[in-house]
Amino acid sequence: MSTMAVELYEALISAGVDEELAKNAAKAVLDTEILATKKDLAELKTDIIKWNTGTLLAATGLFTVIVKLI
Repeated sequence: MSTMAVELYEALISAGVDEELAKNAAKAVLDTEILATKKDLAELKTDIIKWNTGTLLAATGLFTVIVKLI
């Protein structure tokens, strides 16, 4: 478990919460830690822009070739 999940688990146990319920709550916190960060989203945005630009250039080149053949 991460430090935050362990601290949550211990706090819930010390507050008198059932051990199984405290364990499940701590696991729920762990599950939320896999969400994307702002840095992850910024990197994803950059990748999407790169792919869109490349695709646009490829489509323009293909269109140009088709027009010249007709």
